[in-house]
Amino acid sequence: MSRWLTGLLLIPLLMPVQAEEFDFDISRYEKKPFEFSGHLEIKPEYRYFDQDSTLYRLNFPTADEQPSSDDRYRGVLELEGLYRSGASSLNFHAQATAQHDIYGGSGNADVFQLYYRHSTDTLTFELGKRALKWGTGYAWSPVGFIQESKIPVIQS
Repeated sequence: MSRWLTGLLLIPLLMPVQAEEFDFDISRYEKKPFEFSGHLEIKPEYRYFDQDSTLYRLNFPTADEQPSSDDRYRGVLELEGLYRSGASSLNFHAQATAQHDIYGGSGNADVFQLYYRHSTDTLTFELGKRALKWGTGYAWSPVGFIQESKIPVIQS
């Protein structure tokens, strides 16, 4: 019985397969002139206050401003992009945050990176603000004035 089942399962594998014509379109793999990514996060919160606690009476001492709850809204928008034109590119990475609750509202916008880059075969020129990633620094670290040696010791 198991041989019959094995034979039925192997029949589709033994059937001849028709090969498709090979087609390669280089335009699908070329770099696009503009890349853009980002995310938006909205976080609503609801807080209930214990009006009998001592901390509550310290935060809200007067009788006219004693809320029993608070609706808080937080939002984060982060955008990252790149525009290419020949050997030049313009890169940016920015983040904006906002918060609103019973104490008021606040917001902040930060530009992490914004720089222009021009590259040729022998020279690369960058102008602007760029966040450098130093890596682990196992071979050499330009900021490691006082650090222990990272040369592995082989013990026998």
